[in-house]
Amino acid sequence: MTTVFGPSRRVGAPEVGVATVRRPAHTLLHLEGEIDIATAPALRERLLGALRPGTPLAVIDMGGVSFCGAAGVAVLVDVRHRAIVLGIPLRLIGLRAQVARILHLTGLDQGFEIHPTLRAALAGGTEARRRKARRVRGGRDTVTA
Repeated sequence: MTTVFGPSRRVGAPEVGVATVRRPAHTLLHLEGEIDIATAPALRERLLGALRPGTPLAVIDMGGVSFCGAAGVAVLVDVRHRAIVLGIPLRLIGLRAQVARILHLTGLDQGFEIHPTLRAALAGGTEARRRKARRVRGGRDTVTA
């Protein structure tokens, strides 16, 4: 007998809330909840669907994410790849300590442009470039996102 495990489709299955705000200059995707193996498939579909050709900037607000496991990291990587293919700059904001730590431990903080606030993300990559330059110099005063 073969047993196949897949994403839960039962009524009441956990889900990550996604609030989408489209503006002429950017699209903001505010996430709320826990990103794990149960919630990742639906979240992946929602985020990839929000990336449309011609979007000038996509910002994912992670401030409402209380947990992000390996499946959540995979979702972020997939979204980043799609954004690159479509030529859409992608920025993350509002990372809680747990999420920032997992991105740092996996080295993915180097691949994402991370800002503390929406205002900073909209201001551009200036601060992100400064942080990256400090990391490249190394030393004990290395700054991480």
